Amino acid sequence: MKRNYKNEAIDIIARLTPELAAQICVNLAKVNPAALVRATHLRIWEAEARHLYLVEDKKIAAINHVRNYNPHMTLKVARDLVESWG
Repeated sequence: MKRNYKNEAIDIIARLTPELAAQICVNLAKVNPAALVRATHLRIWEAEARHLYLVEDKKIAAINHVRNYNPHMTLKVARDLVESWG
């Protein structure tokens, strides 16, 4: 049976505490330090929009959040970006 890592990741994020986040970062750095470095360079607006869409299931709010930080982005492009996450 294939594991559903996306749902598992969402569950982890939903119950994330500072201690758990620190533990995850240490473990990730041991296994794949490059992935940890790349993850810290994630744009904050993108992380917030992903949280809105994937955790809180607020698609329209996520699209609006993307467009607030990227006024040059059309509605269609913002929607396509948000939908590509899920």
